[in-house]
Amino acid sequence: MLFQSQTRMSAGTFRRLMSYVRRYRREFIINLVFTVLATVSALLGPKFIQLGIDRHLTHITDAATATRGILILSGIYLGNLLLGWLLTVIQVKSAIAVGQGAMNDMRLAVFEHIQRLSLSYFDKTHQGRILNRAGNDIDSLDRILTWGANSLLASALTLIGVVALMLQYDWRLCLAVSVVLPPLAWATKLFHTHGMRAYRRMREQGSLMTSAIAENITGVRVVQAFARERDNLSRFEEISDGYGDRVFVAAKIFHTYMPFVGLISGLGSVIILGYGGTLVLRHEITVGELAAFVLYLGMFFGPIQTDRKSTRLNSSH
Repeated sequence: MLFQSQTRMSAGTFRRLMSYVRRYRREFIINLVFTVLATVSALLGPKFIQLGIDRHLTHITDAATATRGILILSGIYLGNLLLGWLLTVIQVKSAIAVGQGAMNDMRLAVFEHIQRLSLSYFDKTHQGRILNRAGNDIDSLDRILTWGANSLLASALTLIGVVALMLQYDWRLCLAVSVVLPPLAWATKLFHTHGMRAYRRMREQGSLMTSAIAENITGVRVVQAFARERDNLSRFEEISDGYGDRVFVAAKIFHTYMPFVGLISGLGSVIILGYGGTLVLRHEITVGELAAFVLYLGMFFGPIQTDRKSTRLNSSH
């Protein structure tokens, strides 16, 4: 059955996709640069919180001095948030310019190609299938062409930056929290294998449903002339029920995996608070460092959850 097995994108297909992106090289470079800057800005946030706690809250000698220090750091933190917002706005605009421009060029190329096909192709291929390939299949590339590059870059930089900063605070906490990584890797592998297969089957059934609707509308005169309304309705109900079943399977896989990732993230926080709390009591790390460590752990799991959501949305188009 089509899409029953998961296949990787070939190098030739990838190069063809990138040929549409290369036409927007300037916007693409701007997007990557501002993605890096926005990621760095996000990584600085917990550091400011750590400084505020350690310098002005845990060792208060003078209330006025502590208040002034907190206000200054709060202003810096707010300025970093505004800078991150501005960088993200530019990043999003450039990503949309690249992705939607490439999508539009691809639609034009597909439409031009369809007009050059032989009449025998249209005799052998259902009209609904052609419409689905020219519409839904191209739309399924939206997230890849628009958000793929900056999402991958931001996730990689975030993971590398978070690990480096966590190691800077205390390597023992990193080692302690690493016990949650094996079950996370195992669950992610299962999700990737079974989830992608389920989403591909769902898209295949959705394609059949689109084809059935298009063919029934186009041939409505023939359907009514031969009184095939009940037969066509019965056939469409069967296809629709199959689509509903596949949607349910895909949703069940996704909504089992995502709460599991949340559970793993929570267990990591428990480990940090438990073991990190003992390190604070022994004065081996500060309260601010522990707080920053918890925040960085949330940022560590953020790209994992975002990438899985993106995979789901992209596969369900």
